[in-house]
Amino acid sequence: DRSRYQKEIARFEKGIACLSVPVAARAFSLMNATFSLLGADRPGRDRWRLFQIVFIVSALPGVVGREYAEFADADEWEVTDVIWFPTGGGKTEAYLGLTVFALFFDRLRGRDRGVTALYRFPLRLLSLQQFQRIVRSIAAANQIRSDKGIGGEPFTVGHWIGSHGSPNEIKPEDAQRLEEDEIRIVDGVSALTRKYRKISECPNPGCLDRDIHLHFDREKWSLQHVCRRCGVLPVYIVDHELYRYLPSVVVGTVDKMAVFGFQRRFANLLGWTRGHCPAHGYAAEEDCEVPGCGRRRLAHQPIKDPVPALHVQDELHLLKEDLGAFDSHYETAVMEMQKVVPGSRRPWKTIAATATIEEYERHVEHLYLHVGR
Repeated sequence: DRSRYQKEIARFEKGIACLSVPVAARAFSLMNATFSLLGADRPGRDRWRLFQIVFIVSALPGVVGREYAEFADADEWEVTDVIWFPTGGGKTEAYLGLTVFALFFDRLRGRDRGVTALYRFPLRLLSLQQFQRIVRSIAAANQIRSDKGIGGEPFTVGHWIGSHGSPNEIKPEDAQRLEEDEIRIVDGVSALTRKYRKISECPNPGCLDRDIHLHFDREKWSLQHVCRRCGVLPVYIVDHELYRYLPSVVVGTVDKMAVFGFQRRFANLLGWTRGHCPAHGYAAEEDCEVPGCGRRRLAHQPIKDPVPALHVQDELHLLKEDLGAFDSHYETAVMEMQKVVPGSRRPWKTIAATATIEEYERHVEHLYLHVGR
């Protein structure tokens, strides 16, 4: 126990050392500003709890080390950090804080686009509830990003759950139906909004308008959430849009990882892209796939350090028995795939959260071939 305690201290000290890097220190400050903004109207939520800030700082080497190798050991990416705390204690804010730090760190080090974090939940209902919380955090980060003049693309969030909750893709024959649903009113809202709306109030700080409706934009071939006051919200809910626009944070379910074996567009989420259309985002091939676009032989627009920095697995204790056994094959295959992504520096850093678990070291080893910490 004493040895493990000393290792915890050493990790925390290494995290503090990361903040000697100016861009890391600024990203840390911007993260704090984001959560101060989020907690401004929530008494007691405008500051970190002790375990949260210690976890965030201790995990910094896995993010900062992508750019500054001296701050991370080579085996940092072969360790899964488990945040284990009772339900309602603030685990989500802890890994959200690390994610917001990673977002700002990416922008400040010149990684101006691409997926920074992939979140996965065992159940669709959990993914939707957490998606709404994550969107609020990313909206606050966007406001701070804009206020401080941080470059790069705006932060966005993608809901990656497939056809049971939103369309996998929008085909030409679907477009007219979506437009018809948009003007057909059912119980005071459009049929389109009623069917696919994922957030019921505007996530932007200071707005909270509940008049959120969906709109299909033919020009961008995008199904958009729109606030009456703030305009188009930073949310993607169609699988093919996620593959084209590469949201900063992707929120999905455990089973979605299985698509990597048969959906070539999945590689886009890892930054392994072939071409970039100025109107419709990234393509898995050299030609734009959006109906009616016609752009061919697209120029390649590489992403700096393309692989996402973070992979966050919530409710780790539910990945057990049959689900865990099958999932482990996909987890390790995708991690191996990351090694051959052009321009890749490191695989993603895996963070796992749980309120109740036994023998987590053994659990992590079977899922990821990692050391649990």
